[in-house]
Amino acid sequence: MQETIEEARKARVEELKRRMDSLVESLQALVAASEDEIIALARVAGPDDADGVATRSEAMIRLQRNTLAVAAEASVADERIGRIVTRGSEHQAAAIGDLRQAPPDLDAARDSEERGLASLREALALAEDAAEELAQQQADAEREQLLAAYRTILETQTGIRVETERIAPAEGERLDRRGLVTARRLATDEDEVGDALAGVQTEFTAVEDSLVFSMTHRNLDRWIADVATRLRDGRPDAATIARQSMIIDAVGGLVEALDRERQAPDDPFNQQQQAGGAGGEQGGEQGDQPQPLIPPIAELKMLRTIQIQILEATRRLDRSGLDGPDREAELAELSRMQSDLHGVGAALLNTLEPQPVEPTPAGRGPEGKEVSE
Repeated sequence: MQETIEEARKARVEELKRRMDSLVESLQALVAASEDEIIALARVAGPDDADGVATRSEAMIRLQRNTLAVAAEASVADERIGRIVTRGSEHQAAAIGDLRQAPPDLDAARDSEERGLASLREALALAEDAAEELAQQQADAEREQLLAAYRTILETQTGIRVETERIAPAEGERLDRRGLVTARRLATDEDEVGDALAGVQTEFTAVEDSLVFSMTHRNLDRWIADVATRLRDGRPDAATIARQSMIIDAVGGLVEALDRERQAPDDPFNQQQQAGGAGGEQGGEQGDQPQPLIPPIAELKMLRTIQIQILEATRRLDRSGLDGPDREAELAELSRMQSDLHGVGAALLNTLEPQPVEPTPAGRGPEGKEVSE
């Protein structure tokens, strides 16, 4: 029932977003056409320029028809915006009357056109705000879906580790028949966890596009395959449980990196995210845009989580008493993780660095035009 409600809500938001995006495009075209018309009206020689006045009058009639059509479109998406666009069309109608009277009142027509343009700009600003809000709702809903998927996987993996610990034989003992049957069932459960993670990557392309999250998924694929093989071979031992702990830590890290509700107020990563949306003109513009499904701050947090995971796994290995091939395999895996972490971290930081701005030659403006003293 809850899933049906969420699907209906998602479909409703998507439809509203589609309509609002279409309305924004229509209003942008109207604003541009209105600006062009005001410029063209200024080029009319005067009230005696009959041909020029007639041309402008016909152009305004076409523009007002388009505005009325957009007003109808706007009323479906948002009644308030629809009323503002309608008001703009009324100003355009007044301009048409000013142009068609005898003699034509060009000043009054210009004033009416400018008032109409002001209304269209107001409507456009409201439509853009509404489109951004709907985009944010879509992004938030998608993030919640991704979080829900990771939380389900985390819960399942935690349960598998608990069962693995329950059947693990004491040192010096062998796994009994019942334990072997359970271990093989747990191996199948591990395979299902791997399938669920693969499904996440397929459904959410942002995961594959993220340097850090895709690396984490590759690590998880390796660890899950290893654990499933060990369980299928009847080895629910300390090395297997240690690897399961790494899976839990990694998935838990993905959840924490994405979960805004769990960000502590004094978390420097949280403060950095807030500052990025409020600092400076450029930051303000970025703050108006909906956050991507996996924002850079989430990737940075996941990098920190992986580094902590490597440290904790190293400590856990020292306490475990593992030796021989199992210990060597663990050390090799931790070394690989550290190497991958360094490479991905460097690549991520490189993508986050702002692009250098080429200096403007002295005496020239931003478009290369000469600037007078």
